[in-house]
Amino acid sequence: MPSSRGAMAATEWVDVLVGSGTLIPTGVAGVWAHGEVFARVLRGVEDLLASVLRTSEVEVRRFPPVQEVTVLHRSGYLRSFPHLTGVVSTFSGDERAHRDLLDALERGADYDGAFRLSPMALCSSACHPLYPTLRGRLPKGGRWFDVRGQVFRNEPSDDPARMVAFHQYELVYVGEPEGADRHAEMQLALALELLGGLGLSVSALPATDPFFGRTGRVLASVQLDAGAKVEVHGPTGPSSPTTALASVNRHRDHFATAFSIVTAAGAPAHSACIGFGVERIGLALLWRYGIDCSEWPASVQERLWPGVTR
Repeated sequence: MPSSRGAMAATEWVDVLVGSGTLIPTGVAGVWAHGEVFARVLRGVEDLLASVLRTSEVEVRRFPPVQEVTVLHRSGYLRSFPHLTGVVSTFSGDERAHRDLLDALERGADYDGAFRLSPMALCSSACHPLYPTLRGRLPKGGRWFDVRGQVFRNEPSDDPARMVAFHQYELVYVGEPEGADRHAEMQLALALELLGGLGLSVSALPATDPFFGRTGRVLASVQLDAGAKVEVHGPTGPSSPTTALASVNRHRDHFATAFSIVTAAGAPAHSACIGFGVERIGLALLWRYGIDCSEWPASVQERLWPGVTR
């Protein structure tokens, strides 16, 4: 970045990203297409995460960007985060309903009535589709999962660091309570080391989820008091000096109770995860080193694209 980076306005930074073709506006706030540079940076970030997080005991899971809508109900997500939720509506009418739809399109009228809620919802967190697949008894010592997925959060913004649709890369543990606590502690240390090793200025901060309404404020207070969520923050642009790049979450037995997952001893399992915001890490790197990846420090390039001569 130019020497005046520290004084750059948020709109100027967006102009740089868009002008270089790194990000491509789609016409919907918070929804961006990725140009060649950004796509390459994100691939490097994901490959690096995989090389660090994926050990022989880790099972790989990849889920589509939609899930059964009942996962929203059973996980409690719809109760706590209705403002972030997206559900899928589909057309299921007959030919007459289709003619009515076409007529509404011709008149520029509202056609919402032609669509009905489907059994599907957009994924709100990459790991949520995992838990319904784990119903039953776990082996002693629990299980670890490498999960990557596209996530939807209905919080549109002009800040590229607050995308509506983005990718999460997670490492999830499900098993005994002490295993979940150990996983959370180890992954927080790993995230600080990994992101700091890329030259990013990061710090760990207690955090809460964006619960909805008055009840949500109580839940957030309880979550903070319990130390259930810690975020790793770093700068992603002039308007985002402390963006959450990663998040460590201790679920306790929340998902196990919701989806009937038990330990080898028959007790409700505990789970914990670390989730990395892939696009946010990419933006943090671009903000730190500039749009031209060939000018990045050789050590950073080697970690993201090992063996590639620049």
